[in-house]
Amino acid sequence: MLEQPSYADTGGSASPQHEQHRDHGRDLLKNLAAGGASSLLKAALQLAMLPLMGRLLGPKEFGLYAMALPVVTFFTVVADGGLGASLAKERSHDTTVWNTAFYVMLALGVCVAGIVNLCGFGLAAVLHEPRLHALLALLSFNFIFIAVSTLPSARLFQRNDLVSLSAVDTIATILGAGLAIGFALHGFGAMSLAVQSAATFGGRALGLNALAFELPGRKTSLKLLASHLHTGGVLVGTRLIDMFCRFAENLLFSLAFGPAALGSYTFANQACRFLVESASNPVWAATYAQSLKLVGAPFVALQCNMARLMMLTVFPAACLVAAASPEVIPFLLGEKWHHAGHFVQILVCSYALAAAATIGGAALLATSHNRLFLFTSTLLVVGRVVAVAIGHWTGPLEATTGVALAQVAYAVVMGVVLSRTYAITPAQILAAIGTPAVAGLAGGLVCFVALYLTPDSHAATIASVALGGLAFLGTLSAIDKDFTIAGLKRSIGKVRAREAEA
Repeated sequence: MLEQPSYADTGGSASPQHEQHRDHGRDLLKNLAAGGASSLLKAALQLAMLPLMGRLLGPKEFGLYAMALPVVTFFTVVADGGLGASLAKERSHDTTVWNTAFYVMLALGVCVAGIVNLCGFGLAAVLHEPRLHALLALLSFNFIFIAVSTLPSARLFQRNDLVSLSAVDTIATILGAGLAIGFALHGFGAMSLAVQSAATFGGRALGLNALAFELPGRKTSLKLLASHLHTGGVLVGTRLIDMFCRFAENLLFSLAFGPAALGSYTFANQACRFLVESASNPVWAATYAQSLKLVGAPFVALQCNMARLMMLTVFPAACLVAAASPEVIPFLLGEKWHHAGHFVQILVCSYALAAAATIGGAALLATSHNRLFLFTSTLLVVGRVVAVAIGHWTGPLEATTGVALAQVAYAVVMGVVLSRTYAITPAQILAAIGTPAVAGLAGGLVCFVALYLTPDSHAATIASVALGGLAFLGTLSAIDKDFTIAGLKRSIGKVRAREAEA
């Protein structure tokens, strides 16, 4: 089997450069641990809050809040101008860039907040819901909070300090949830959900500025900020293309197959995204922050190791979900959701593969390959739309299969782009993701066969999933020498040897 690069193998004799690489490795582990813990806590809180707030508020209040969401969602996409991710790459010690960015972000936040406020008046009049203006008036503060959070967040990324960023995010999320419950218990209805959102963004702004605020000076220059505005424009453009393409995808699916099929399809996509992004978002953020610091062999090692980590954490779970979803989802939600189970079965593994490929997107963005980042991101969402459009002449399952194939194609294209842009060979990519993919498929197959052979019951389903998990671990141990106990001991021995040399 081809040997993938690792941090332990990139050093030679002890030197400041190699010591710095070890420090980067420690930072990466801390960032991954903090980001993963934060993501899990926020996901658990979200799952707990949904039924609780649903019981406290009822469908009417949720519906009122949903009327305000399209406006808020659209402007959230453009609120930071994409400057945060770009400023994290700034290497100049000239504070003029940061001064200019501060005033630009503040002006953008105030303008967007004002526009959202005006939209509140219009929506309240058109939809005959006077409370909509109050909701949007409160939610408009989010955009000022986003504006004043952008620069501190960029500084923390620049320092490779995602631990602090994750801690602030988690505390702000808990604060927002607590206030939402309190307001709901006191009869504030839909306003409770707006309070939750505003408190989360506000708490995040307060925490980030407490950690990384720097008083801006008077000297400014839009010319010096031009490159960041260009990168930010690419990011915002990518987000807008994604949003509009997903809208077109859902519209085409609804027109072709009806609202009931769209409901099942939307649920399947949301379930797959939730499963995958809960794990992939912290890995993406850590990869981006680390990619800003590395070049050469350590950079290649980072991309391969992060893609491998993504496949190890997400793909096996996706394979087990694919095997069990046609039985589990109808049981949990009722037989009317049986189509959703099949949609999840088709989509979830392709979501996991695409998530591993997005690691390449983090590398492209960190190294300022903005056009390639825009191209690959656009290719994915346009491919999904084309697949659904073609599915109009076939059927919903075929259209969903086309969407899954579009995501697989995105992963393949990203691999080609990485191999041509950096010194990453296809062999290194396959070595990184190959064994987790094979082991994950083996676990999913064992789970599927066990479910097919056993009678329908809770115990049989749980046992089948557990058996699939064991099959994954057994297969991985058999085909991946780095995953065995001996392999782990070798890796630990290499690290200790490097430290002894230092």
